[in-house]
Amino acid sequence: MILESVITCPHCAIAKSEAMPTDACQFFYTCTGCGATLHTAPYYLAMIAPVLVLASGVVSVDFYAWLSLAVLILGGSTIIWWATERAWGKFS
Repeated sequence: MILESVITCPHCAIAKSEAMPTDACQFFYTCTGCGATLHTAPYYLAMIAPVLVLASGVVSVDFYAWLSLAVLILGGSTIIWWATERAWGKFS
């Protein structure tokens, strides 16, 4: 498992190798170069609501609803990855 990640600030383009936490998700990062606060894409945060609604049983859904949500999440993640590769070309 790789625990080091190079984070490149989109504002000042400073790249820094950081150790990723193994016991929690990191949603925010403060750039050491310009002080900008970087955060995860709103897409991932927006996916929390449908998962919680479906898991709570408020809305009765079948297997295909869960499958559709999984495809949406994977497809969106792929598009986000592709877009950042095209925009910055520094992340592999």
